[in-house]
Amino acid sequence: MGERHADPDLCREAPGVTGKVRGFIAGIVTGGTFNPNATCGTNCFRSTFISSFFGPTAKFSCDTDQSCRFEFNYRSDDPTLAFDHWRDRGRAENGVLTDVLKGDIATS
Repeated sequence: MGERHADPDLCREAPGVTGKVRGFIAGIVTGGTFNPNATCGTNCFRSTFISSFFGPTAKFSCDTDQSCRFEFNYRSDDPTLAFDHWRDRGRAENGVLTDVLKGDIATS
């Protein structure tokens, strides 16, 4: 799965519009040792977190689509939006990613 980035042509900013993203990603870390005293800076992306807390040789199963579950939801209560909800959920097993997008933002 890795760290994916949205297509900038599909992602438009709406000044003043706010919403909330909630969700989780669950996978298995191998090849490292957990350091409960580690820290991760302001721009703590998933790959930085894994290497900071588990060491530079650690591997996260979600980065290779081996064993992973995730779900993220976005919702805005802004009345100016025609579309206000999006959900991305899926799982990966043995190198195959199944990704399901739902909501009025995802289907428009």
